Amino acid sequence: EFVYVHNGRFGVGTQSPAHKLDVNGGIRNYANGSAVLRTESTAAGYGAYNKLITTTNTYDLYALNGDFKIDENGVATRLIIKDTTGNVGIGTASLDAGAKLNVVSGSSAYTAQFSRHDADDGLFLHSEAEATHYNWLISTQDNVDRGFEITPSTGVGNRSFSTPAFVIKADSGNVGIGTNSPAQKLHIEGN
Repeated sequence: EFVYVHNGRFGVGTQSPAHKLDVNGGIRNYANGSAVLRTESTAAGYGAYNKLITTTNTYDLYALNGDFKIDENGVATRLIIKDTTGNVGIGTASLDAGAKLNVVSGSSAYTAQFSRHDADDGLFLHSEAEATHYNWLISTQDNVDRGFEITPSTGVGNRSFSTPAFVIKADSGNVGIGTNSPAQKLHIEGN
């Protein structure tokens, strides 16, 4: 391959570069340590910007006013991380200031899905005051056949779960508090 200079533009593998540097082919960024590819804007009000183009989609990755965003061209913001709060938005650029994670679905499909991997299942709710508080697991069919379960950890601060405190049975619609086998629409075990 040859390097061409045309109207103050450099072309590698192309005789008609359209940008200051235009490369037709792959680029390898290599260093004996950390390899860095840096995109920087030094003008106020402008962002550092990269565009990823495939045959079917165009994605824009950029930092603007301290925020990091991934947009799909012609669709919407796919991901945003706010500089001032660290809050994350998926499917939205309008973040609720009180929520660290904002997920919005643009269709009638699920907004979020949590699936089983290995022995873990469900949504784990962790307490920052782990030494004095219980952790919780929201799951399906871990302990109860056809059951939606909310289970406290077996001890303060640990990550082991065995007996659900709350169960809804899918086959009967029965709700159990303190029991894994509710016999009525609302079955409360204990005082």
